[in-house]
Amino acid sequence: MMKKTLVALTLILPSLGMADASVGVLDPIAALQSSDNVKAKMSSLENELSADEQKLNALQNDVQKLQQKLQKEAMTMSADQQDTLKTQGQQKMIEIQSLQRKLQKRANEAQRDILEEMQPKLKTAMEAVAK
Repeated sequence: MMKKTLVALTLILPSLGMADASVGVLDPIAALQSSDNVKAKMSSLENELSADEQKLNALQNDVQKLQQKLQKEAMTMSADQQDTLKTQGQQKMIEIQSLQRKLQKRANEAQRDILEEMQPKLKTAMEAVAK
């Protein structure tokens, strides 16, 4: 019986000591995403990149059409015509990769800029929650 009482006290006492402690939880990503400033910057970035994204989609569609044409008409095309289509497809793939890198680089730069700008505000908010 004494052991059971001792175990119960061992489990209960630490929780009583923590009863006065307040706990605050802050999700920094959610805090940033809900910020009006960040929303405005993300909207601006989307507008800035929309033309390149449309061009990327068009290039991807072109490559797909070239591949389909090559598959359908390969039997009736000359080797030169096939090579021309393959070369066009490869050139478009290079353009796609270049454009993807450009878009990714710009998105990373924007994300870094937003984090640098918002970090002091986020730090202040975290300190306020910690108090």
